[in-house]
Amino acid sequence: MPPPLFLIAAYLVASVSGPQLVARMHGVDLHRVGTRNLGGSNLTRNAGVIAGVTGGLIDALKPPVAMLLSRALGADHATEIACGVVAIAAQQWPIWHRFDGGRGNAPMFALLIALSLRAAAIASLFVFAGLLIARREKRNESLLWTVGTPVGILFGFLAYPLIAAWLGAGRDVVLASSVAVALVIVRRLTAGVREDLELTDDVGRVLVNRLLYDRSETQVRATD
Repeated sequence: MPPPLFLIAAYLVASVSGPQLVARMHGVDLHRVGTRNLGGSNLTRNAGVIAGVTGGLIDALKPPVAMLLSRALGADHATEIACGVVAIAAQQWPIWHRFDGGRGNAPMFALLIALSLRAAAIASLFVFAGLLIARREKRNESLLWTVGTPVGILFGFLAYPLIAAWLGAGRDVVLASSVAVALVIVRRLTAGVREDLELTDDVGRVLVNRLLYDRSETQVRATD
């Protein structure tokens, strides 16, 4: 099968939203509740922890499953890795859900582990660094996890390609992880941004809260 067909197949299959499927089983439409995105976090808040974990796991497995299936069907190594990256894009901009999906965090974790477990282990240390920074910056300890974790995740994602290169991973791994990081950042900045800009004219505030804390203006105002 030509490489483009592998990528198209990976995108179409991975565009099926695991969290939305689970939400529907609980009588919930994620497009109409909470943050209105098709991610595991929104599912957890509106259908419970078990539902959230189940939906998040389905989404998280998309990149490694896409990679394994493409390999089994005869794809070369570069195409296999590209299928994993495409699966993240499909989770974020799914064709079956009006191109409005999740943030890509769960499948991103799975992809990075699949690409290099050692690099992922080292990058995970940055999550703890983010928590420490949040503890220093925020007076409200109840915000530690909701604020610190996204900061740490961002640091870890940004560091991963550099760590992978330092560990001697192949160029395919470094390039794929870099593209995946860019996808996550773009999704953080753009998902539902129109609604945020209807609430405030402070574009800088909106972008900083989205980039660092992965939080919409509505979420920020709810905890201010």
